[in-house]
Amino acid sequence: MTTNPYAPPVSDAGSAAAPAPPQKSFARRTSFLLAAVGFVVFWGAVAFAASKATTGAPSEGVEIATGFGVLIAMITHLVGIGIVFAAPRGRRLLPGLLNGVSLGIMIAIVAYGLSKG
Repeated sequence: MTTNPYAPPVSDAGSAAAPAPPQKSFARRTSFLLAAVGFVVFWGAVAFAASKATTGAPSEGVEIATGFGVLIAMITHLVGIGIVFAAPRGRRLLPGLLNGVSLGIMIAIVAYGLSKG
């Protein structure tokens, strides 16, 4: 038999135990790590390309290395977005936003660069 939900409480609410600390999540920490790695790799590739572009037209090798860096950074963010869903409910928003917003900024920058030709 269930208890009456309208009955007064049987214990004092002030003496209740403190809520349990949030669970540590390997998936959440890994997603944060992937967000940081993707950010560093992308902006490192951009800085590398910018440093080589000041000397004139970049060589084919520089363009390939930069493209590979951008590709690795985007894949890192996509994996970070996928991994965050293994984190406990209620603890997914921040790492998902970090990976998603950073990936969106990367896509916008790459699309802008491709449109300029």
